[in-house]
This record gives sequence, structure tokens and C-alpha cells, in this order.
Amino acid sequence: MRRLVPFLSALLVACSGGDKAPDNVDTDVVIPDDTFGGSDDSGGAVDTDVVADTDAPDTDNGSGHGGGGGGGSISCTTPSALGLSYVCELSVNAASAKTITGHGNPLVLDVIASTSAPAIGGYNGNGRGNRSIAGFHGYNRLKLSDLDEITFDALKISGSYSVELGLQADLECDSMTLVYLTVVTTSFAAPVPVDGHDRYRARPDQALWNAQGGLVDPSNPFGFLLNDPGATDPTPNTLSPLIAAYPNACVHNFNAGFRDLPNGSAASGILLTLGSSVQYLQRAQWEIYRVQINDDVLLPPP
Repeated sequence: MRRLVPFLSALLVACSGGDKAPDNVDTDVVIPDDTFGGSDDSGGAVDTDVVADTDAPDTDNGSGHGGGGGGGSISCTTPSALGLSYVCELSVNAASAKTITGHGNPLVLDVIASTSAPAIGGYNGNGRGNRSIAGFHGYNRLKLSDLDEITFDALKISGSYSVELGLQADLECDSMTLVYLTVVTTSFAAPVPVDGHDRYRARPDQALWNAQGGLVDPSNPFGFLLNDPGATDPTPNTLSPLIAAYPNACVHNFNAGFRDLPNGSAASGILLTLGSSVQYLQRAQWEIYRVQINDDVLLPPP
């Protein structure tokens, strides 16, 4: 198993422009719904998406595990050490993702039920929902072919939502064409009990993965390498076809304009999320006690 290089100290980054891949932008109004199954990556009823060009500047953090360049400042920096207390807080509206300082305290993903609809504007899309988003910023430019596995140990405290995994992938690792990969709640295999928590695992060679808006097969314009999680056929796939078609594909910290991510922020390339960009009436809370990305183990404060 490949060992990732040690974390570097936080750096400022440089910008490079360029048109990005079209991104599906949510065009719905908020529909309070207590059921799962929609086209955002956290469930809930949503309307048909439209395609829009998101010409966002490259604001990646160049000091990640895979190297990289970039310019301009961003809201998250590469952590100087391993640990859950170093996650990037990227939550939108009445939600949070944070570790309270103190021995053994877990990362808490917390979604609050709103008494009225939050204003539009927190997301790149027009969602109003409450969504906890924890970013792992130290894996910028890590090639997907070098990603072995991501696991997390979680404990459900309340609510009907479950934790989901997101990954911003740059298909040529050149800041030009990005796709948002997801492992949604229903795709994970049954978790394994470990020390009183449930351990969830995602590997590239497991058929767990979807892509927001779908990822077209470059050798077959009528086929998809990965399906949209809210499509008529949402069947997940492995990342093997994506890696074969795009061998340079990498994880990328970026502001690519994906509809379920915060507006105006360069989100981390690897994300744990809870909640929905379109639902705001549900309460949910989960605790995360351990995250492993390849050989890196991230734990609560000692």
C-alpha cells in the first residue's frame, strides 16, 4: 500500500484560469421532504437539473500530498499534522462539522432543523438546505490510481440522514475538467462494528461510486463511466473505467461550482457530508471517531 508523503505546512496558492467542465446546477425550490432518493447526493426530492458553465478560477492549495500549484487565498489550508481537529469546516446554513478541543473528542457532523427556509445563496446551486461538510484538504493532486481506500468510523446520534463521501476529481489534473464523485448512503456495504462504532469503507475497485450529473464515456458518447445518483439508472460503478479513460485523474481542492458545495469556497478534494442542499426541516447528528485515507489515520485530539 502506498504511503502518502508527510503533511506540509499551510501555504498560499496561485491561480490559473480556464473553462471548467459543465456542472449540473440544481434548479429546484426547496421541498421539505422526510424521504430519501433524489438527485442531490444526500437524498430528497429535487427538480430537473440544467447544465451551466462554471468558469471558476483555480484556487487549489498547492501543498497537498500530490504537490501542485495554484494561486490566490482559499478558506482551507493543508494541515500541518494528521488529526480530525484539522478538518476544513465547509458546512452550509444551519449545520456544522467540527471537533471540540479536548482529549478524545470526535468530529461532530451536525445538522439543525430550520423553522423557516434559509435564504438562497449558500450553495453554488439554488439550494436552501442545511448540510454539514467536513473537508480533508491534505490530498490535493493525489492521483486516483494511487488512492487505495477511504474508511471512517462513525456513530449515529440522531436523525434519518447518513454520512456520505464526496470526492472532487480533476480528470487530467490540469484544473480544466472536474467531476464530483459520490458514495451515497445506499451504496456503502454493511459497516463493520469496531470499538462500538461502525466502520464504512470505500475503495476505487468497489462498485460504490456515482458522479453528479453522470460522467460520459469519452469512447462512447451514449454511455456513462459513472451514473448520476439521481438518474433513472443510478447503479454505482467502480472507478476503474474512469482511471482507465483518464490515467492522470487526481483529487483536487477546488472551487468548481458543484451544486451541493458551498458558494465561493474552494472545497477540499475529499469530503464527508451529512444533510441535504434542498432539505431544511430535518435534524441529524453523527460522530466521526476515525478516518483513514490510504495509510494516513486521522484521530480525535490526544
